[in-house]
Amino acid sequence: MDSLEPQPPQSDVITMHRYETVLKSNSAFKKHVSWFSSTSDTKLSDIALYEYQGTYVINSDNKVCTHPNIIPQVQSEFSDKKPKEIFLKMNQDNSMTAPRDTKQIKNAKYRQNKANQPSNSNNIADEILEVLSMLNDHPFVQQVIYKKGQMPSILCYTEKQMTD
Repeated sequence: MDSLEPQPPQSDVITMHRYETVLKSNSAFKKHVSWFSSTSDTKLSDIALYEYQGTYVINSDNKVCTHPNIIPQVQSEFSDKKPKEIFLKMNQDNSMTAPRDTKQIKNAKYRQNKANQPSNSNNIADEILEVLSMLNDHPFVQQVIYKKGQMPSILCYTEKQMTD
C-alpha cells in the first residue's frame, strides 16, 4: 500500500486504539475497549466504547463473581472509610470493577483483622506449658496443681499479699 501524498498535518490525524482482555476464570468472556486520540482535539480522549462478548461468569450459587484484584483495592481503603462509603465510591468510579455489595467489604475487613491478630492457641497443652514456665519467671504465679481428670489449678499471690 502506497503512502498518501501529500501527508496530512499531524493536527488532522486521529488515532484509534483498541484493547482486548479476557476474563481469567472464563476465557469465553471478552472485553473490547476502543478509544480515539488526537493532538488537536482533547475531548476525543474522553470517549471510549466498551464491548463485551460472551456470558459473564456465574458461580454455583448464581452469584456474580468478583474479580480477585478488587479485594486488595478495598483493603487499602479500610483505614479511613466505612464499608458503605467504600462500596459507593467504587461503584461510582466503575461499577464493573466494584464489589457487588457491602457484605463483601465487611467480610474482607473481618478476614484482614483476623489475619492481623496474633494467633491464640486453643491447645490446652500449650497453655499449661506457658503457665508452668510462668511459675519460675513470674512473681505472681506461686503454684500449679494439675491432676488427671481435673481442671488445672493455679495459685497466684505475692509475698506482700500474704503478709497483709
